[in-house]
Amino acid sequence: MELDGDIVAVEAGVHSVYAVCADGTVYAWGENSDGQLGDGTTVSRSAPVKIPGLRDVVAIAAWDAVYALTSDGSVWTWGRHSARQVRNPDLARQIFDSLVPIRIDKLTDVVGVAASANAGFALRRDGGIHSWGGYEFGELGASPMNVERAFYPSWVQRANSGSGAKKSEPVRDGTAIAAGFLGAYALAEDGTLWSWGHNDFGQLGWGKQSAVPASRRVLAELENGEMFPRWPAADKVRNLGGVVAVASKGLTAYALKSDGTVWAWGANDLGQLGRGNIRPPLPDGTLDYSIVPEQVPDLRDVRAMSAMGDTVYVVHRDGRVAAWGDNRNGEIGSGLPAVQPSPTSVRGLSGVRAVAAGIDFAIAIVPATVRAEARAPRTQKSDGCYIATAVYGSYDAPSVVTLRRFRDQRLAKSMVGRALVRTYYLMSPAAAKYLVRIPLLSAVVRRLLDRLVKKLDGPRE
Repeated sequence: MELDGDIVAVEAGVHSVYAVCADGTVYAWGENSDGQLGDGTTVSRSAPVKIPGLRDVVAIAAWDAVYALTSDGSVWTWGRHSARQVRNPDLARQIFDSLVPIRIDKLTDVVGVAASANAGFALRRDGGIHSWGGYEFGELGASPMNVERAFYPSWVQRANSGSGAKKSEPVRDGTAIAAGFLGAYALAEDGTLWSWGHNDFGQLGWGKQSAVPASRRVLAELENGEMFPRWPAADKVRNLGGVVAVASKGLTAYALKSDGTVWAWGANDLGQLGRGNIRPPLPDGTLDYSIVPEQVPDLRDVRAMSAMGDTVYVVHRDGRVAAWGDNRNGEIGSGLPAVQPSPTSVRGLSGVRAVAAGIDFAIAIVPATVRAEARAPRTQKSDGCYIATAVYGSYDAPSVVTLRRFRDQRLAKSMVGRALVRTYYLMSPAAAKYLVRIPLLSAVVRRLLDRLVKKLDGPRE
């Protein structure tokens, strides 16, 4: 699907897509049963339709409710506010299930927006963060004891490290925000990351996990003699610094660091951590997860990310796209509908500027010149490394490059080595197909290859 004009940003809701054009207009398509396309109807669209009444838009955040940020710092919303995302009674009556964009007057001087399943977030120019919507699991980053009185919007609070009488202060140094399923993340000026909300899979990165509702946590702290409850409030993601971007929209979170590496934490039942394996459930049925950030292996030079549900996409500096996680509906674009626990190259994409993840699909912004080249007939010569490519997910993965170098510089120089290479090429295409389909077998082979790569290339910094 193509749009005329220059697309500068793209966002995906659950089953809807939004494209922001260079002139500040917005086009949308996909599911529209709750008016999420903002065109005044509930008719779903298979082709882009211009959203009326929106001008000078610079960013979009979407779930069931959609928020548009304009260049003057104001926020507009439409769609289904299913979890009382706007608690001010007068405003709620005005915009509840609105089919067209409505401006939220109380939000001004905003520079960033985010949307979770039942809450909205706005980053102000002064570094403060507004939140509104559901609060049962601490999604607002503020005590629910105050939410009902203040209605909306609340200020996200940062938990104080002391005990007793010092009250938590509002966050004032935010530079970016992102939402999870029932929580959110804020990037601070010093490159640290702060999080709040639901934590049943350790997706807040606090080094622990808990699914206890916020109201019960606050009451427990009051019973322990704390005058000002510290929770729910934003707390620091452990062992993580130098962060430049964050993505989630699910039960797993991802941080992009300034060195181009990606770190993940939270649920891993569908390979969302990208570590190459999925641990079997514990005897009590608990699924695999991580409560602290861990680096995603074999990823370098990443400049952008997008995630939703159980799948994540990263854009490399050279425009290539890799993805991992849930792929049962082919949303990774690897050619085979199977869970991918390791970063895998998305086929047929190059020169990508940005990507947006929805539920079971993704959208990429590709310059017109790249699209024209992709349409041109061409032949491509492959020089093998089938098994290594299947295991590491990319022909250009660092480990695959090391193995190719070993083949070309050492094996190819002897008669025995060349015989081994020929035998490998006879067997590897069929073997690679099995590796892609059976993640557990792929993980075993990857461990063996990791040992070989380590000997050939030495430990990488």
